Order: sequence, then structure tokens, then C-alpha cells
Amino acid sequence: MPQQLGKESIEEIHWNWFLTKFNGIRNKKRKDNILKYVLGIKESDLETLVKKPLNDPNFIQLNTAISARLKAHETHPSHKRWLKSIEKIFKYDDFTEDKSGWNSYAYFKAMGINVCPYCNRTYVFVVDKTEKIIKKGKETEVITEKITAPQIDHFFPQDKFPYLACSLYNFIPSCSVCNHTKSNKVEDIINPYFEGFEKDGSFRASFNDHEQIDSLKNVNINIRKTTPFSLDPIKNNEEKNKCIRIKNSIELFHLKEIYNEHKIELNDLFDRYRNYCKPKRKDILRLFHEDELKNDIEGLTEKQIDAVLSLYAKKMKNMFLGLPLGAEGKEYPLRKFKEDIIEQLDQTVKNMKK
Repeated sequence: MPQQLGKESIEEIHWNWFLTKFNGIRNKKRKDNILKYVLGIKESDLETLVKKPLNDPNFIQLNTAISARLKAHETHPSHKRWLKSIEKIFKYDDFTEDKSGWNSYAYFKAMGINVCPYCNRTYVFVVDKTEKIIKKGKETEVITEKITAPQIDHFFPQDKFPYLACSLYNFIPSCSVCNHTKSNKVEDIINPYFEGFEKDGSFRASFNDHEQIDSLKNVNINIRKTTPFSLDPIKNNEEKNKCIRIKNSIELFHLKEIYNEHKIELNDLFDRYRNYCKPKRKDILRLFHEDELKNDIEGLTEKQIDAVLSLYAKKMKNMFLGLPLGAEGKEYPLRKFKEDIIEQLDQTVKNMKK
């Protein structure tokens, strides 16, 4: 079973799997007619549909043409029958139930996505166990049993885009809440394979009553644009379009409402930040790491020692703030939420010093 493969390897494995499945469909004439007369594509176009990223220009052009063609045929008497034929060619169940070694389960393992990319709140890793089943004679067969795995959301819903039911980059490993929320909706939202909120959409905490700043009831968690738009007209237009996708994602997945239920984590972050501010982190380093720092600070002036302690304190910041150690470059639940709030607190302290 594939284990966290590279992008190109996954694409080739998936394409070869689909090609074998496609060639195994017996009614070649019916199959060719669906491609040519209903979808308006050639057999060579299948590779683009099945393995190319959704933002690939060739994929976009092909998908736009097919979608328009099917929409134009909605009133045709044979439209429903055609859709059923399309579903048979691009049947998603063939992928989930395949026993050959490449299926949705193997895909999860190969992708290595451990956190729901829609909400960044829930682990969606694969957990399995292996059992050996003894057959007749001396032969044995190893069967991998799934314990837990993410659900797959089709970015382009199957009922509206049946020809994309087995498209590799149309599979978004997600938590059950996000999968259910998105359902068959077609929205201009962020596709987590190709972009994220980055700094165009950041979490920020605000207070209704500054006199009761410690009360969670007075805290609101918002997601807003925190970087200015570009002066370049083309780039500015791209950024505005992205902000629309971010806004749609926030509304579709109810991120603002859901994250406002995470105030206990926010309170923990506030307490840690207050109790382990930068000066206190340096004091702790002086007390507990004196021997380790001895060689680094020997012979230095007080100002130089303070600079060394600041460097060590910065390295230990994640530990004091309760962030996973060694998680640089890896996703974990609430990562962006916590990092954005810490950035807000850092900026607040910086502004207070001016």
C-alpha cells in the first residue's frame, strides 16, 4: 500500500488505475458514444480529467466545455439516461471498493493529510491494523483493516459533475462535519490543494468590554483581511477574487461561529502569553538553563548576555505557549488560529512599547 508518495507518483498510479478500469468496460460502442456525443471529448482527454490539478489550464478549459455542454442538454429526453451512463464510466464506488491495492484508503495514506483542510480543527489521519489470514495449505494472505480514515468531499459535487467523480484532485480528505456541511454545494471557495487563507484571512480576537477582559463572554473571534491590497491592478484583482473565495469559505463552513466555540483554547493562550511573556522566559532560562548557557554567555557583557537569552527564549516560545514542539511545516488542529492570535498579541505588545 503506497505511503506518502510524491505528487507525480500519485498521479500516475491513479491514472493507471482508472485506465485499467475504463478499458475493462465491455460496451465499447456505448462508452465511445458517451465520450464523443454526450461529453464532447476524446479518449485522450480522460487523462486530463482524471489526474490533472483543478487549476490546470487544460483541465479548466475541458471542465468548462463539458459543463456547458451538459447544461445545454438538460432538456433533452435522454439526459437522465446519459447521466447514468456517465456515472457508470466514472463510478466513484469503484475507487472506494477496489481491492487491487489502489483505492480511497491507499490514497489517504499516500497523501499524508492529517488535518481537515477545510476547517483546520479535526485530525483526519488514517489508522489501520494488519491481520494475517491463514488460507489452505501454507499460503497466507495479509488483509489490512481500516480503523479510521477521513471522508472524501468532492470539490465539484458528483451529482452535478459526474464525469469528475474519479478525478484525483477533486478528492478533498475532510472531517465529517465539513463534508456534510459542503454536501453538493457549488461555491467559489478556497480549494485547499492550491491555496490557503495565508495572511489574506487572519484570526483576530476582540473584546466587547475591556474592563472585563478576562471574561470569555466578552471575547469575539473574527477572521478578516490583515494585509493591504496590491497597487498593481492585475495583482489587486487576483487578491480581491481570493478574498471573495475566503469570504465564501468562512460563510459556507460557518468558521466564525465554530471558532467562537474555541474560547477555552483562546483563554489558555492568553494565560500562557501573560504568564510567560518575554522577560519571564528569560528569567526562567537563567534559573534552569544556567549550566547549558554557561559556555555561551561566559565573558559576555550584560547586554550581550541579554541578547543570547532572547535567542533561547524565542526558541522556547512555542513550548511556553503550548504549541506542539517540532511541528514546523506540519499541520495540527487549530494551528492557524493559534499562530494568528499569537501574532496579534506580539503586535499589541510591540505597539505598547512605541
